[in-house]
Amino acid sequence: MSADYPTLDSLAALGFERRASFSGMEAVGYRFRHLDLTASASTTMLGASAVLFSGIFSTKRRLGEIDHLIAPDIETPEEAAAWVTHVLHAYRSDLGPLPTWFLEGERHWEVMRPALLKLAVPERSRAYENRPKCFIDREYARPLRHQLRARLSKIAGEVTMTVSFDGRILSFTLCGTDYEVIASGDRWPSAYRVTVCQGTAMPARFPFSTVAVSVFEGFLIFGNRRLGACEAVA
Repeated sequence: MSADYPTLDSLAALGFERRASFSGMEAVGYRFRHLDLTASASTTMLGASAVLFSGIFSTKRRLGEIDHLIAPDIETPEEAAAWVTHVLHAYRSDLGPLPTWFLEGERHWEVMRPALLKLAVPERSRAYENRPKCFIDREYARPLRHQLRARLSKIAGEVTMTVSFDGRILSFTLCGTDYEVIASGDRWPSAYRVTVCQGTAMPARFPFSTVAVSVFEGFLIFGNRRLGACEAVA
């Protein structure tokens, strides 16, 4: 592992297995019963190094997305275990059977450094959890991506794309054509407009079986890719 990300070594010591990440950077992962968790080398919006926990939690009655940054320099497995259990606490009841290191990690939350805990902003966390979002099966996301990419390749200049979700159908309207797919989640409060062009990049790949489409902090996000700044349709 890279010396820049001791956290990945600490996670590997717990039993996380080395794997490829969609970003091409170093990553390790662990499979729980309803969650395939990936921890990958990453950077924050300000350019600082970090480790990103990501994955889609899915059961017959519950669906959720893991997207959480932690420090890159966690040097002990005990502290790494504490952080994993803290990040996954809301999903604990559906993760079992739990490994021994997870149970031990729950007993050592006090080792998580206060300076890192100050980075957690409850208001932003709540806003993220309550953002307009829906989830589509990867097998549906792939042809949708192909259709949008093919249509974008034919446009000149910038155009407006509208995205909406009625609680069952996710719809992208681009150049007068509706591209629709079945999705799950709560109905969005409004449709959203985003300006796109021929150079707008679609997600390169979908690492998980379920793909999230969401709106957060003024951006439309498809899988792991920001398609662009968006605004609600009045």
